[in-house]
Amino acid sequence: PGIPTGLAVSGVLLNVALHRSDHRILEYLTRTSGDDRGAIVRFADDMYVLSHSAQGLLALIEVVCREVAATDVAMVADGTWTAAPNLYLNFEKIRPDAVRRLIGKARKSVGWKRCSKCKALIPPKPLSTMGEAQSLVQWWEHAGGESSNLGERLMSATVTRGEVSPFMTTLVERMSQIGRDTLSDRFGDGARARLNRLHELARFEIDDEQVRPDTRKVFAVNRLAMAWSPEDGRPPAADVEDIRTSVDTVMKSTPWKFSLWTAIVKVAVRQAKGPNGHLDDRGSWLQRQLRRVSVRAERGDAGWRATWKAEGDRHSRGKGWRDLYLSFHRAAFWQALRSVLRNLWREEARSHERFPWEGDRPERWTTRVIAAGEFRDALDFLGDTDLWVETLYRDEDDYRTLARRPWEVGALVGAVLASVTRSEVARAWMRCSGSTGELRVPTALSGTGSTTLRLLECAGRVSHAGVQERALASPDLAHVLLAGSDPMVGRVLFPRGGEPRISGWKRNRIGAVMAGVALGCSRDIGPEVVRLDVPTGVGATNAFRGELSLSEYAAARRVLMGQGPGA
Repeated sequence: PGIPTGLAVSGVLLNVALHRSDHRILEYLTRTSGDDRGAIVRFADDMYVLSHSAQGLLALIEVVCREVAATDVAMVADGTWTAAPNLYLNFEKIRPDAVRRLIGKARKSVGWKRCSKCKALIPPKPLSTMGEAQSLVQWWEHAGGESSNLGERLMSATVTRGEVSPFMTTLVERMSQIGRDTLSDRFGDGARARLNRLHELARFEIDDEQVRPDTRKVFAVNRLAMAWSPEDGRPPAADVEDIRTSVDTVMKSTPWKFSLWTAIVKVAVRQAKGPNGHLDDRGSWLQRQLRRVSVRAERGDAGWRATWKAEGDRHSRGKGWRDLYLSFHRAAFWQALRSVLRNLWREEARSHERFPWEGDRPERWTTRVIAAGEFRDALDFLGDTDLWVETLYRDEDDYRTLARRPWEVGALVGAVLASVTRSEVARAWMRCSGSTGELRVPTALSGTGSTTLRLLECAGRVSHAGVQERALASPDLAHVLLAGSDPMVGRVLFPRGGEPRISGWKRNRIGAVMAGVALGCSRDIGPEVVRLDVPTGVGATNAFRGELSLSEYAAARRVLMGQGPGA
Protein backbone atom coordinates (compact mmCIF):
# COMPACT_ATOMS: atom_id res chain seq x y z
CA PRO A 1 0.00 0.00 0.00
CA GLY A 2 1.03 3.55 -0.60
CA ILE A 3 0.43 6.64 -2.71
CA PRO A 4 1.39 6.63 -6.41
CA THR A 5 4.38 8.83 -7.16
CA GLY A 6 2.48 10.69 -9.89
CA LEU A 7 0.08 12.42 -7.49
CA ALA A 8 0.80 15.99 -6.41
CA VAL A 9 0.49 15.03 -2.75
CA SER A 10 3.32 12.50 -3.20
CA GLY A 11 5.83 15.29 -3.67
CA VAL A 12 4.49 17.12 -0.63
CA LEU A 13 4.75 14.03 1.58
CA LEU A 14 8.23 13.28 0.26
CA ASN A 15 9.37 16.80 1.15
CA VAL A 16 7.97 16.24 4.65
CA ALA A 17 9.82 12.94 4.94
CA LEU A 18 13.10 14.51 3.78
CA HIS A 19 12.79 17.71 5.82
CA ARG A 20 15.12 16.43 8.56
CA SER A 21 17.56 15.05 6.00
CA ASP A 22 17.73 18.42 4.22
CA HIS A 23 18.76 20.15 7.44
CA ARG A 24 21.40 17.52 8.29
CA ILE A 25 22.88 17.71 4.80
CA LEU A 26 22.93 21.51 5.05
CA GLU A 27 24.83 21.26 8.34
CA TYR A 28 27.45 19.13 6.61
CA LEU A 29 27.76 21.52 3.68
CA THR A 30 28.35 24.49 5.99
CA ARG A 31 31.36 22.66 7.44
CA THR A 32 33.04 22.02 4.07
CA SER A 33 35.65 24.30 2.53
CA GLY A 34 38.08 24.51 -0.36
CA ASP A 35 37.85 21.79 -2.98
CA ASP A 36 35.52 19.79 -0.73
CA ARG A 37 32.84 22.45 -0.92
CA GLY A 38 29.60 21.17 -2.37
CA ALA A 39 25.92 21.80 -2.96
CA ILE A 40 22.75 19.80 -3.48
CA VAL A 41 19.75 20.59 -5.66
CA ARG A 42 16.63 18.55 -4.95
CA PHE A 43 13.22 18.58 -6.60
CA ALA A 44 11.02 15.96 -4.90
CA ASP A 45 12.89 12.67 -5.43
CA ASP A 46 15.38 13.97 -8.03
CA MET A 47 18.70 15.03 -6.51
CA TYR A 48 21.78 16.64 -8.00
CA VAL A 49 24.98 16.81 -5.94
CA LEU A 50 27.77 19.16 -6.96
CA SER A 51 31.32 19.65 -5.72
CA HIS A 52 34.60 21.27 -6.72
CA SER A 53 36.48 17.95 -6.60
CA ALA A 54 35.95 14.22 -7.06
CA GLN A 55 36.68 13.58 -3.36
CA GLY A 56 34.15 16.21 -2.33
CA LEU A 57 31.56 14.69 -4.64
CA LEU A 58 32.01 11.16 -3.26
CA ALA A 59 31.91 12.42 0.32
CA LEU A 60 28.68 14.29 -0.35
CA ILE A 61 27.11 11.19 -1.91
CA GLU A 62 27.98 9.30 1.27
CA VAL A 63 26.39 12.01 3.43
CA VAL A 64 23.20 12.03 1.35
CA CYS A 65 22.96 8.23 1.66
CA ARG A 66 23.40 8.42 5.45
CA GLU A 67 20.89 11.22 6.00
CA VAL A 68 18.20 9.85 3.68
CA ALA A 69 18.52 6.48 5.43
CA ALA A 70 18.36 8.27 8.80
CA THR A 71 21.15 6.14 10.27
CA ASP A 72 24.67 7.23 11.18
CA VAL A 73 26.17 3.86 10.22
CA ALA A 74 25.05 3.94 6.58
CA MET A 75 27.78 3.66 3.97
CA VAL A 76 27.20 3.26 0.25
CA ALA A 77 29.38 0.15 -0.02
CA ASP A 78 28.04 -1.46 3.17
CA GLY A 79 24.86 -3.51 2.79
CA THR A 80 24.43 -4.61 6.41
CA TRP A 81 22.57 -1.59 7.81
CA THR A 82 18.80 -1.13 7.78
CA ALA A 83 17.20 2.23 7.00
CA ALA A 84 14.75 3.56 9.60
CA PRO A 85 12.29 5.25 7.15
CA ASN A 86 10.87 3.72 4.01
CA LEU A 87 13.33 5.65 1.82
CA TYR A 88 16.37 4.62 -0.15
CA LEU A 89 18.61 5.92 -2.93
CA ASN A 90 18.48 4.10 -6.26
CA PHE A 91 22.17 3.84 -7.08
CA GLU A 92 21.41 2.02 -10.34
CA LYS A 93 20.08 5.33 -11.72
CA ILE A 94 23.09 7.44 -10.74
CA ARG A 95 24.50 9.57 -13.51
CA PRO A 96 27.03 10.17 -14.96
CA ASP A 97 27.97 6.57 -15.69
CA ALA A 98 31.53 7.11 -14.41
CA VAL A 99 30.22 7.66 -10.87
CA ARG A 100 27.80 4.72 -11.06
CA ARG A 101 30.55 2.38 -12.23
CA LEU A 102 32.92 3.59 -9.51
CA ILE A 103 30.29 2.90 -6.83
CA GLY A 104 29.80 -0.54 -8.38
CA LYS A 105 33.53 -1.27 -8.11
CA ALA A 106 33.56 -0.17 -4.46
CA ARG A 107 30.67 -2.48 -3.69
CA LYS A 108 32.11 -5.44 -5.61
CA SER A 109 35.35 -5.11 -3.64
CA VAL A 110 33.47 -6.16 -0.47
CA GLY A 111 31.37 -8.93 -1.99
CA TRP A 112 28.41 -7.37 -3.82
CA LYS A 113 27.24 -9.37 -6.86
CA ARG A 114 24.95 -8.70 -9.78
CA CYS A 115 21.52 -10.35 -9.59
CA SER A 116 20.94 -12.79 -12.45
CA LYS A 117 17.27 -11.74 -12.76
CA CYS A 118 17.09 -7.98 -12.15
CA LYS A 119 20.75 -7.28 -13.07
CA ALA A 120 21.11 -4.96 -10.05
CA LEU A 121 24.01 -5.17 -7.59
CA ILE A 122 22.94 -6.84 -4.34
CA PRO A 123 24.81 -7.56 -1.07
CA PRO A 124 26.12 -11.10 -0.55
CA LYS A 125 24.06 -13.68 1.32
CA PRO A 126 24.58 -14.24 4.15
CA LEU A 127 25.65 -10.71 5.06
CA SER A 128 28.27 -12.10 7.41
CA THR A 129 30.39 -12.98 4.37
CA MET A 130 30.69 -9.33 3.38
CA GLY A 131 34.12 -7.80 3.65
CA GLU A 132 34.81 -4.72 5.77
CA ALA A 133 33.37 -1.78 3.86
CA GLN A 134 34.96 1.65 3.61
CA SER A 135 33.54 5.03 2.74
CA LEU A 136 33.72 5.96 -0.94
CA VAL A 137 36.49 8.48 -0.26
CA GLN A 138 38.54 5.90 1.69
CA TRP A 139 38.14 3.35 -1.06
CA TRP A 140 39.01 6.03 -3.63
CA GLU A 141 42.22 6.95 -1.82
CA HIS A 142 43.42 3.53 -0.63
CA ALA A 143 41.97 0.92 -2.96
CA GLY A 144 43.09 2.26 -6.33
CA GLY A 145 40.08 4.36 -7.15
CA GLU A 146 42.19 7.26 -8.39
CA SER A 147 43.44 5.13 -11.27
CA SER A 148 39.97 5.26 -12.81
CA ASN A 149 40.55 8.91 -13.78
CA LEU A 150 37.13 9.88 -12.45
CA GLY A 151 38.06 13.55 -12.41
CA GLU A 152 38.72 13.60 -16.15
CA ARG A 153 35.55 11.66 -16.89
CA LEU A 154 33.50 14.12 -14.90
CA MET A 155 34.63 17.00 -17.10
CA SER A 156 31.78 16.16 -19.48
CA ALA A 157 29.36 16.70 -16.59
CA THR A 158 30.82 20.02 -15.45
CA VAL A 159 28.20 22.67 -14.74
CA THR A 160 28.94 26.25 -15.80
CA ARG A 161 26.86 29.23 -16.85
CA GLY A 162 27.11 28.19 -20.46
CA GLU A 163 26.88 24.43 -19.91
CA VAL A 164 23.88 23.07 -18.02
CA SER A 165 23.63 19.69 -19.79
CA PRO A 166 23.59 17.70 -16.52
CA PHE A 167 20.31 19.46 -15.75
CA MET A 168 18.89 19.65 -19.25
CA THR A 169 18.91 16.86 -21.81
CA THR A 170 18.29 17.47 -25.50
CA LEU A 171 14.65 16.47 -25.08
CA VAL A 172 14.14 18.82 -22.14
CA GLU A 173 15.68 21.65 -24.14
CA ARG A 174 13.44 20.88 -27.12
CA MET A 175 10.31 20.79 -24.94
CA SER A 176 11.31 24.08 -23.32
CA GLN A 177 11.65 25.74 -26.71
CA ILE A 178 8.25 24.42 -27.81
CA GLY A 179 6.69 25.60 -24.57
CA ARG A 180 7.77 29.18 -25.20
CA ASP A 181 5.42 29.46 -28.20
CA THR A 182 6.96 32.64 -29.61
CA LEU A 183 5.43 34.81 -32.31
CA SER A 184 7.51 33.08 -35.00
CA ASP A 185 5.86 29.77 -33.98
CA ARG A 186 2.40 30.97 -34.97
CA PHE A 187 2.72 31.67 -38.68
CA GLY A 188 4.16 30.09 -41.80
CA ASP A 189 7.24 27.90 -41.64
CA GLY A 190 7.73 28.44 -37.91
CA ALA A 191 4.24 27.17 -37.10
CA ARG A 192 4.67 24.21 -39.44
CA ALA A 193 7.99 23.25 -37.85
CA ARG A 194 6.47 23.49 -34.36
CA LEU A 195 3.56 21.24 -35.36
CA ASN A 196 5.96 18.67 -36.80
CA ARG A 197 8.05 18.65 -33.61
CA LEU A 198 4.93 18.12 -31.52
CA HIS A 199 3.83 15.20 -33.70
CA GLU A 200 7.28 13.65 -33.28
CA LEU A 201 7.06 13.94 -29.48
CA ALA A 202 3.63 12.29 -29.53
CA ARG A 203 4.28 9.45 -31.98
CA PHE A 204 7.99 8.53 -31.85
CA GLU A 205 9.71 6.46 -29.18
CA ILE A 206 12.28 8.81 -27.65
CA ASP A 207 14.34 7.62 -24.68
CA ASP A 208 15.40 10.27 -22.18
CA GLU A 209 16.67 9.88 -18.64
CA GLN A 210 14.91 13.03 -17.41
CA VAL A 211 11.51 12.84 -19.15
CA ARG A 212 9.23 9.83 -18.86
CA PRO A 213 7.60 8.72 -22.15
CA ASP A 214 4.05 9.32 -20.92
CA THR A 215 5.00 12.80 -19.66
CA ARG A 216 6.46 13.64 -23.08
CA LYS A 217 3.38 12.39 -24.90
CA VAL A 218 0.89 14.24 -22.69
CA PHE A 219 2.97 17.42 -23.09
CA ALA A 220 2.75 17.04 -26.88
CA VAL A 221 -1.00 16.39 -26.89
CA ASN A 222 -1.73 19.38 -24.67
CA ARG A 223 0.26 21.65 -26.99
CA LEU A 224 -1.32 20.16 -30.12
CA ALA A 225 -4.77 20.90 -28.73
CA MET A 226 -3.84 24.60 -28.64
CA ALA A 227 -1.52 24.78 -31.64
CA TRP A 228 -1.93 27.49 -34.27
CA SER A 229 -2.91 26.24 -37.70
CA PRO A 230 -0.24 27.58 -40.08
CA GLU A 231 -1.47 29.26 -43.23
CA ASP A 232 1.08 27.83 -45.63
CA GLY A 233 -1.09 26.31 -48.34
CA ARG A 234 -1.73 22.97 -46.65
CA PRO A 235 -5.46 22.19 -46.15
CA PRO A 236 -6.48 22.95 -42.53
CA ALA A 237 -8.54 19.74 -42.51
CA ALA A 238 -5.33 17.75 -43.01
CA ASP A 239 -3.78 19.44 -39.97
CA VAL A 240 -6.83 18.62 -37.86
CA GLU A 241 -6.67 15.00 -38.99
CA ASP A 242 -2.96 14.80 -38.12
CA ILE A 243 -3.62 16.21 -34.65
CA ARG A 244 -6.37 13.67 -34.06
CA THR A 245 -4.08 10.86 -35.20
CA SER A 246 -1.43 11.94 -32.69
CA VAL A 247 -4.04 12.08 -29.93
CA ASP A 248 -5.21 8.57 -30.89
CA THR A 249 -1.64 7.32 -30.70
CA VAL A 250 -1.05 8.78 -27.24
CA MET A 251 -4.40 7.60 -25.89
CA LYS A 252 -3.68 4.02 -26.96
CA SER A 253 -0.16 3.99 -25.54
CA THR A 254 -0.84 5.81 -22.24
CA PRO A 255 -4.41 4.90 -21.23
CA TRP A 256 -3.69 5.50 -17.55
CA LYS A 257 -3.46 9.28 -18.11
CA PHE A 258 -6.79 10.79 -17.02
CA SER A 259 -5.50 14.28 -17.81
CA LEU A 260 -5.68 13.55 -21.55
CA TRP A 261 -9.41 14.22 -21.64
CA THR A 262 -9.10 18.00 -21.52
CA ALA A 263 -6.92 17.92 -24.63
CA ILE A 264 -9.26 15.40 -26.30
CA VAL A 265 -12.30 17.66 -25.78
CA LYS A 266 -10.38 20.68 -27.09
CA VAL A 267 -9.24 18.75 -30.16
CA ALA A 268 -12.82 17.61 -30.76
CA VAL A 269 -13.89 21.26 -31.02
CA ARG A 270 -11.47 21.88 -33.88
CA GLN A 271 -13.18 21.65 -37.22
CA ALA A 272 -12.07 22.43 -40.74
CA LYS A 273 -13.52 22.17 -44.22
CA GLY A 274 -12.24 19.47 -46.51
CA PRO A 275 -11.41 19.85 -50.22
CA ASN A 276 -15.09 19.48 -51.13
CA GLY A 277 -16.15 22.21 -48.71
CA HIS A 278 -17.85 19.83 -46.27
CA LEU A 279 -17.08 19.94 -42.54
CA ASP A 280 -15.62 16.81 -40.99
CA ASP A 281 -17.67 14.76 -38.53
CA ARG A 282 -16.02 15.75 -35.28
CA GLY A 283 -18.79 14.09 -33.27
CA SER A 284 -17.84 10.66 -34.60
CA TRP A 285 -14.21 11.20 -33.64
CA LEU A 286 -15.08 12.13 -30.03
CA GLN A 287 -17.45 9.16 -29.82
CA ARG A 288 -14.59 6.84 -30.82
CA GLN A 289 -12.55 8.16 -27.91
CA LEU A 290 -15.45 7.74 -25.51
CA ARG A 291 -16.10 4.15 -26.56
CA ARG A 292 -12.69 3.26 -25.12
CA VAL A 293 -14.02 4.06 -21.64
CA SER A 294 -17.70 3.23 -22.14
CA VAL A 295 -19.66 0.72 -20.09
CA ARG A 296 -19.26 -1.71 -22.99
CA ALA A 297 -15.47 -1.60 -22.47
CA GLU A 298 -16.02 -3.14 -19.03
CA ARG A 299 -17.47 -6.33 -20.50
CA GLY A 300 -14.85 -9.08 -20.40
CA ASP A 301 -11.07 -9.27 -20.54
CA ALA A 302 -10.92 -9.56 -24.31
CA GLY A 303 -12.74 -6.28 -24.83
CA TRP A 304 -10.42 -4.49 -22.45
CA ARG A 305 -7.23 -5.79 -24.00
CA ALA A 306 -8.53 -5.21 -27.52
CA THR A 307 -9.33 -1.59 -26.69
CA TRP A 308 -6.15 -0.71 -24.80
CA LYS A 309 -3.15 -2.86 -25.47
CA ALA A 310 -0.44 -2.39 -22.90
CA GLU A 311 2.72 -4.20 -21.86
CA GLY A 312 3.07 -5.96 -18.55
CA ASP A 313 0.28 -6.51 -16.05
CA ARG A 314 -0.81 -2.88 -15.69
CA HIS A 315 -4.33 -3.77 -16.84
CA SER A 316 -4.64 -7.36 -15.59
CA ARG A 317 -5.85 -6.76 -12.04
CA GLY A 318 -9.36 -8.10 -12.44
CA LYS A 319 -12.75 -6.87 -13.60
CA GLY A 320 -13.53 -4.87 -10.45
CA TRP A 321 -10.35 -2.85 -10.84
CA ARG A 322 -11.03 -2.25 -14.53
CA ASP A 323 -14.59 -1.09 -13.86
CA LEU A 324 -13.38 1.41 -11.29
CA TYR A 325 -10.60 2.58 -13.58
CA LEU A 326 -13.00 3.20 -16.45
CA SER A 327 -15.37 5.02 -14.11
CA PHE A 328 -12.57 7.43 -13.23
CA HIS A 329 -11.95 7.97 -16.94
CA ARG A 330 -15.61 8.81 -17.55
CA ALA A 331 -15.55 11.21 -14.62
CA ALA A 332 -12.40 12.83 -16.06
CA PHE A 333 -14.19 13.29 -19.39
CA TRP A 334 -17.20 14.97 -17.77
CA GLN A 335 -14.89 17.25 -15.76
CA ALA A 336 -12.95 18.16 -18.91
CA LEU A 337 -16.20 18.81 -20.78
CA ARG A 338 -17.39 21.11 -18.00
CA SER A 339 -14.11 23.04 -18.03
CA VAL A 340 -14.08 23.52 -21.81
CA LEU A 341 -17.77 24.52 -21.89
CA ARG A 342 -17.20 27.15 -19.20
CA ASN A 343 -14.28 28.57 -21.20
CA LEU A 344 -16.44 28.73 -24.32
CA TRP A 345 -19.27 30.50 -22.48
CA ARG A 346 -16.76 33.04 -21.17
CA GLU A 347 -15.54 33.73 -24.69
CA GLU A 348 -19.11 33.94 -25.98
CA ALA A 349 -19.93 36.55 -23.34
CA ARG A 350 -16.76 38.51 -24.19
CA SER A 351 -17.59 38.51 -27.89
CA HIS A 352 -20.75 40.53 -27.19
CA GLU A 353 -19.11 43.04 -24.84
CA ARG A 354 -15.79 43.61 -26.60
CA PHE A 355 -14.63 47.17 -26.92
CA PRO A 356 -13.40 48.35 -30.35
CA TRP A 357 -9.80 48.62 -29.17
CA GLU A 358 -9.75 45.18 -27.53
CA GLY A 359 -8.50 42.36 -29.71
CA ASP A 360 -8.32 38.60 -29.29
CA ARG A 361 -5.86 37.35 -26.69
CA PRO A 362 -3.58 34.79 -28.38
CA GLU A 363 -2.81 32.93 -25.14
CA ARG A 364 -6.39 31.62 -25.08
CA TRP A 365 -6.77 28.28 -26.82
CA THR A 366 -10.17 29.35 -28.16
CA THR A 367 -8.52 32.14 -30.15
CA ARG A 368 -6.30 29.61 -31.88
CA VAL A 369 -8.78 26.88 -32.80
CA ILE A 370 -12.20 28.55 -33.11
CA ALA A 371 -12.98 31.26 -35.62
CA ALA A 372 -14.67 34.43 -34.39
CA GLY A 373 -18.42 34.01 -34.20
CA GLU A 374 -18.32 30.19 -33.96
CA PHE A 375 -18.41 29.88 -30.18
CA ARG A 376 -22.14 29.19 -30.16
CA ASP A 377 -21.70 26.38 -32.69
CA ALA A 378 -19.00 24.80 -30.51
CA LEU A 379 -21.23 25.16 -27.44
CA ASP A 380 -24.13 23.46 -29.19
CA PHE A 381 -21.84 20.62 -30.28
CA LEU A 382 -20.23 19.92 -26.90
CA GLY A 383 -23.41 20.68 -24.95
CA ASP A 384 -25.29 17.77 -26.56
CA THR A 385 -24.90 15.65 -23.42
CA ASP A 386 -27.46 13.13 -24.64
CA LEU A 387 -25.07 12.05 -27.40
CA TRP A 388 -22.19 11.54 -24.97
CA VAL A 389 -24.41 9.83 -22.38
CA GLU A 390 -25.72 7.38 -24.99
CA THR A 391 -22.15 6.65 -26.12
CA LEU A 392 -20.83 6.01 -22.62
CA TYR A 393 -23.79 4.26 -20.98
CA ARG A 394 -25.62 2.55 -23.85
CA ASP A 395 -25.09 -0.92 -22.37
CA GLU A 396 -25.80 0.06 -18.76
CA ASP A 397 -28.65 -2.19 -17.60
CA ASP A 398 -29.54 -0.17 -14.51
CA TYR A 399 -28.74 3.54 -14.24
CA ARG A 400 -29.22 3.28 -10.48
CA THR A 401 -25.78 1.73 -10.21
CA LEU A 402 -24.33 5.19 -10.94
CA ALA A 403 -25.56 6.32 -7.52
CA ARG A 404 -22.76 4.13 -6.10
CA ARG A 405 -20.22 6.16 -8.13
CA PRO A 406 -20.75 9.71 -6.82
CA TRP A 407 -17.52 10.94 -8.41
CA GLU A 408 -18.80 9.96 -11.84
CA VAL A 409 -22.41 11.11 -11.59
CA GLY A 410 -21.33 14.32 -9.84
CA ALA A 411 -18.98 15.14 -12.72
CA LEU A 412 -21.83 14.46 -15.16
CA VAL A 413 -24.09 16.90 -13.29
CA GLY A 414 -21.35 19.53 -13.47
CA ALA A 415 -21.08 19.06 -17.25
CA VAL A 416 -24.87 19.34 -17.68
CA LEU A 417 -24.95 22.58 -15.69
CA ALA A 418 -22.02 23.95 -17.72
CA SER A 419 -23.84 23.23 -20.98
CA VAL A 420 -26.30 26.09 -20.33
CA THR A 421 -26.07 29.68 -19.08
CA ARG A 422 -26.21 30.90 -15.51
CA SER A 423 -29.46 32.74 -16.13
CA GLU A 424 -31.09 29.48 -17.32
CA VAL A 425 -29.88 27.59 -14.25
CA ALA A 426 -31.00 30.42 -11.93
CA ARG A 427 -34.52 30.44 -13.44
CA ALA A 428 -34.74 26.66 -13.20
CA TRP A 429 -33.71 26.61 -9.53
CA MET A 430 -36.24 29.31 -8.74
CA ARG A 431 -38.94 26.89 -9.88
CA CYS A 432 -37.59 23.98 -7.81
CA SER A 433 -39.11 22.96 -4.51
CA GLY A 434 -36.04 23.42 -2.33
CA SER A 435 -32.26 23.59 -1.92
CA THR A 436 -29.95 20.61 -1.78
CA GLY A 437 -26.50 19.94 -0.41
CA GLU A 438 -25.36 17.83 -3.38
CA LEU A 439 -25.07 18.59 -7.06
CA ARG A 440 -28.38 18.12 -8.87
CA VAL A 441 -30.01 19.07 -12.16
CA PRO A 442 -33.44 20.77 -11.92
CA THR A 443 -36.10 19.15 -14.09
CA ALA A 444 -37.15 22.66 -15.14
CA LEU A 445 -33.78 23.23 -16.85
CA SER A 446 -34.47 23.65 -20.53
CA GLY A 447 -32.26 21.87 -23.04
CA THR A 448 -31.46 18.83 -20.90
CA GLY A 449 -31.89 15.76 -23.10
CA SER A 450 -34.32 13.03 -22.18
CA THR A 451 -31.62 10.34 -21.94
CA THR A 452 -29.49 12.46 -19.64
CA LEU A 453 -32.48 13.38 -17.48
CA ARG A 454 -33.58 9.74 -17.20
CA LEU A 455 -30.08 8.68 -16.13
CA LEU A 456 -29.86 11.41 -13.49
CA GLU A 457 -33.37 10.58 -12.28
CA CYS A 458 -32.37 6.96 -11.69
CA ALA A 459 -29.19 8.09 -9.93
CA GLY A 460 -31.18 10.40 -7.63
CA ARG A 461 -29.61 13.58 -8.98
CA VAL A 462 -32.60 15.67 -10.12
CA SER A 463 -34.72 18.28 -8.32
CA HIS A 464 -38.37 18.58 -9.25
CA ALA A 465 -40.37 21.73 -9.84
CA GLY A 466 -42.28 23.32 -6.96
CA VAL A 467 -45.53 25.23 -6.70
CA GLN A 468 -44.18 28.76 -6.97
CA GLU A 469 -40.96 30.63 -7.62
CA ARG A 470 -38.62 31.23 -4.69
CA ALA A 471 -35.42 33.08 -3.89
CA LEU A 472 -32.12 31.21 -4.18
CA ALA A 473 -30.11 30.05 -1.17
CA SER A 474 -26.34 29.50 -1.12
CA PRO A 475 -26.45 25.88 -2.43
CA ASP A 476 -28.62 27.07 -5.34
CA LEU A 477 -26.17 29.86 -6.13
CA ALA A 478 -23.33 27.35 -6.09
CA HIS A 479 -25.14 25.47 -8.89
CA VAL A 480 -25.55 28.73 -10.81
CA LEU A 481 -21.80 29.38 -10.50
CA LEU A 482 -21.06 26.10 -12.31
CA ALA A 483 -23.02 27.19 -15.39
CA GLY A 484 -21.77 29.26 -18.32
CA SER A 485 -20.97 32.97 -17.92
CA ASP A 486 -23.98 35.01 -18.93
CA PRO A 487 -24.47 38.81 -18.87
CA MET A 488 -28.22 38.24 -18.37
CA VAL A 489 -27.87 36.50 -15.00
CA GLY A 490 -27.68 39.86 -13.22
CA ARG A 491 -31.16 40.80 -14.41
CA VAL A 492 -32.48 37.47 -13.12
CA LEU A 493 -30.94 37.69 -9.65
CA PHE A 494 -31.19 41.49 -9.27
CA PRO A 495 -34.29 42.47 -11.31
CA ARG A 496 -34.81 46.18 -11.82
CA GLY A 497 -37.69 47.48 -9.76
CA GLY A 498 -37.88 44.26 -7.71
CA GLU A 499 -36.17 42.62 -4.77
CA PRO A 500 -33.03 40.54 -5.28
CA ARG A 501 -33.73 36.85 -5.81
CA ILE A 502 -31.20 35.88 -3.13
CA SER A 503 -32.72 34.59 0.10
CA GLY A 504 -31.82 36.52 3.23
CA TRP A 505 -30.38 39.48 1.36
CA LYS A 506 -31.91 41.97 3.82
CA ARG A 507 -30.23 40.24 6.77
CA ASN A 508 -26.91 39.90 5.00
CA ARG A 509 -26.45 42.56 2.32
CA ILE A 510 -22.70 42.01 2.27
CA GLY A 511 -23.20 38.34 1.40
CA ALA A 512 -25.71 39.23 -1.32
CA VAL A 513 -23.28 41.71 -2.89
CA MET A 514 -20.38 39.26 -2.81
CA ALA A 515 -22.49 36.46 -4.25
CA GLY A 516 -23.63 38.77 -7.04
CA VAL A 517 -20.09 39.88 -7.80
CA ALA A 518 -18.81 36.28 -7.95
CA LEU A 519 -21.61 35.42 -10.40
CA GLY A 520 -20.88 38.36 -12.70
CA CYS A 521 -23.82 40.55 -11.68
CA SER A 522 -21.82 43.62 -10.65
CA ARG A 523 -23.51 45.99 -13.09
CA ASP A 524 -27.01 44.95 -12.02
CA ILE A 525 -26.65 45.20 -8.22
CA GLY A 526 -28.90 48.13 -7.36
CA PRO A 527 -28.61 50.79 -4.64
CA GLU A 528 -31.18 49.02 -2.47
CA VAL A 529 -28.53 46.34 -1.85
CA VAL A 530 -25.36 48.47 -1.88
CA ARG A 531 -26.06 50.70 1.11
CA LEU A 532 -24.17 52.19 4.01
CA ASP A 533 -23.77 48.85 5.75
CA VAL A 534 -21.50 47.63 2.93
CA PRO A 535 -17.95 48.23 4.26
CA THR A 536 -15.24 50.28 2.59
CA GLY A 537 -13.58 48.31 -0.22
CA VAL A 538 -16.81 46.75 -1.46
CA GLY A 539 -18.58 50.03 -2.15
CA ALA A 540 -20.68 51.08 -5.11
CA THR A 541 -17.66 51.53 -7.40
CA ASN A 542 -16.35 48.02 -6.77
CA ALA A 543 -19.79 46.49 -6.87
CA PHE A 544 -20.68 47.97 -10.23
CA ARG A 545 -17.32 47.97 -12.01
CA GLY A 546 -13.64 47.48 -11.45
CA GLU A 547 -11.42 44.76 -10.03
CA LEU A 548 -11.94 43.05 -6.68
CA SER A 549 -9.27 42.17 -4.17
CA LEU A 550 -8.46 38.58 -3.38
CA SER A 551 -10.00 38.91 0.07
CA GLU A 552 -13.29 40.01 -1.46
CA TYR A 553 -13.27 37.06 -3.85
CA ALA A 554 -12.49 34.71 -0.97
CA ALA A 555 -15.41 36.09 1.02
CA ALA A 556 -17.71 35.65 -1.97
CA ARG A 557 -16.62 32.04 -2.36
CA ARG A 558 -17.36 31.35 1.30
CA VAL A 559 -20.87 32.69 0.82
CA LEU A 560 -21.38 30.49 -2.23
CA MET A 561 -20.27 27.41 -0.33
CA GLY A 562 -22.91 27.97 2.31
CA GLN A 563 -20.65 29.59 4.90
CA GLY A 564 -21.53 32.96 6.35
CA PRO A 565 -19.05 35.88 6.42
CA GLY A 566 -18.26 35.01 10.05
CA ALA A 567 -17.52 31.35 9.33
